[in-house]
Amino acid sequence: MELFDEIYSRNYTAIAKILKQFQSESRPMMGKEISDILTRYNAELTLRELTDNLGILTKSDHANTYIVRDAFLPAPRRPLTFSELSWLRAVSLDRRLSLFLDDEQRERLTDVLADVPTLYDEDMFCCFDEDICPDDYNSKTYQAVFRKLRKAIRRREYCLISCIDRGDEATTVLPVRLCYSQRDGSFTMYAQDEDEREITVPLRQILFVKLLNSFAEPVNQSAVDKDSVTIRILSDADPEAERNAVERFMISFSDYQKETRYLSDAGICETTVYFRFEEYENILQTIIAFGPVVKIIQPQSAVKELVMRLKRQKELLSNREH
Repeated sequence: MELFDEIYSRNYTAIAKILKQFQSESRPMMGKEISDILTRYNAELTLRELTDNLGILTKSDHANTYIVRDAFLPAPRRPLTFSELSWLRAVSLDRRLSLFLDDEQRERLTDVLADVPTLYDEDMFCCFDEDICPDDYNSKTYQAVFRKLRKAIRRREYCLISCIDRGDEATTVLPVRLCYSQRDGSFTMYAQDEDEREITVPLRQILFVKLLNSFAEPVNQSAVDKDSVTIRILSDADPEAERNAVERFMISFSDYQKETRYLSDAGICETTVYFRFEEYENILQTIIAFGPVVKIIQPQSAVKELVMRLKRQKELLSNREH
């Protein structure tokens, strides 16, 4: 079944590309153009099969050129393979999906995928240090806040927010990003206030969001300055290392841009993680959670901050024992 899906998907994708190109350019296509598309998508089809067997193409009045039969226009969308449907079924069971789809959309998706087995389920994953009280994704207030903030971020729109700890006081902010913490099971809004100061607010603390129909200038994301921290991860062969240290580290930092290199055949891994300034605290906490498995190489400011925190933690533990 998997092999059939793979071949079927390749053939369908190649045909769809041919149809879309013909539809957009409205001109006969050269035989070489069609053959190049079939080769690019590794399709198990030939130009002759598309004309003689499938009847999708027919020769035009010009030499060695072809046109698409009207019956095959407009170009169709590619159907999902069995593996893709199975993955979508697994995603549909994620409790966070209620933030992106309303009840009617989720019900329709569930009906469509009712007979499809899941590619994986949550029991296959073992997570450590997770918060036992994650955000309530089923809360209608939480869902409304999440969707309005996503809309504001896409449109660079200012909005008015009201938070639990500020009573009736509302604040005007420009939402920049929403970040999810796997460990805490929660979303956090990163935003700018009216004075362009960076602020962070956990979504669970936001009670109300009002879009103000006032917009900021678009930002070139590639030009946004990023900080970095370089970490050395001990190999599994090291007596102080833990099993699958590199793999676990990469999973924990999968959301971040990284440059990774192996320093020796022993498997010592060194990676540079790039992040925005407001993510520094979360980055540092995640690194500390790995214990002696990792070592910060640079910058020195991060090394000093880590040493200071560990000394403080040691003092607190010593005072508690006495």
